[in-house]
Amino acid sequence: MRKIIFLSFILLAFSCSKKEALPVGSNPEALSTYLHSYTAGLVSKTASVRVKFTTPMTDPANIGREADQALLSLSPSVKGTLSWEDAQTLVFEPSEALPQDTRYMVTVNLGKLIQ
Repeated sequence: MRKIIFLSFILLAFSCSKKEALPVGSNPEALSTYLHSYTAGLVSKTASVRVKFTTPMTDPANIGREADQALLSLSPSVKGTLSWEDAQTLVFEPSEALPQDTRYMVTVNLGKLIQ
């Protein structure tokens, strides 16, 4: 039987040089400036978490390399690796299968990407 989890996103953005959390859906216009797509909803316990931005957020030299772990966090905490799939896509790969029936909050620190 396929195990699933529920992922929801909270994104950090800068507002007048002050960090504040913007829940997805609270201000879609603001988020669509930065986000193209992201993993959400019920997903397989072995699924990776992808966040695709509207514009390149890293240098092409970083593609395929491990990314700064401070760019993305999950709550409850999950061990895994974060890397750049391409210049616009961050991918988090959990080290182990995620427990079923667990809701995760994923936070992307846009402040570290947008300067």
